[in-house]
Amino acid sequence: MFCKNCGAEVKDNQAVCLSCGCAINAQTQNAINDPNASDKDWLVTLLICIFVGGLGIHRFYVGKTGTG
Repeated sequence: MFCKNCGAEVKDNQAVCLSCGCAINAQTQNAINDPNASDKDWLVTLLICIFVGGLGIHRFYVGKTGTG
């Protein structure tokens, strides 16, 4: 699992992230599986991709400016 605050890997039985000190609970551990996942709405991202995808605007929208 990964810390929701800093993205560092945490073990299943840890209560606190060793990197940043953020509290880890069972719901947080189950919800956060990929530190690179975006919190943006997938439907909005899809629509942006369909209409102006050639310009890479959808990549900027989800925060991946390096590939935008």
